[in-house]
Amino acid sequence: MSFDCPDIDAANGREAPLIAAGAEVIVPAGGLPMLLFAREAPFVIEGAPVLNGIAVVAKAAEMALGLRAVTKVVVSRRGTYAKAPPASIAEFLAR
Repeated sequence: MSFDCPDIDAANGREAPLIAAGAEVIVPAGGLPMLLFAREAPFVIEGAPVLNGIAVVAKAAEMALGLRAVTKVVVSRRGTYAKAPPASIAEFLAR
């Protein structure tokens, strides 16, 4: 689902085909719709709850910190998460 205008009234109706196809929850795509819809609590359209993405991100961060405390897991430094070379870090911090 794409929102051209992040407005609750404009969004109503766009989710109808999704709900008709069996969607049980609506997940707003993008920061602006999430910010706008976060003020609506609870936000339910035709029986389908609209996910509050901001709350999900906050809880995911809390969960990650809790898991770290329990499992002592560390940040992966392989592949995509490989740490930059010291010279690159120094260059970035010098800017």
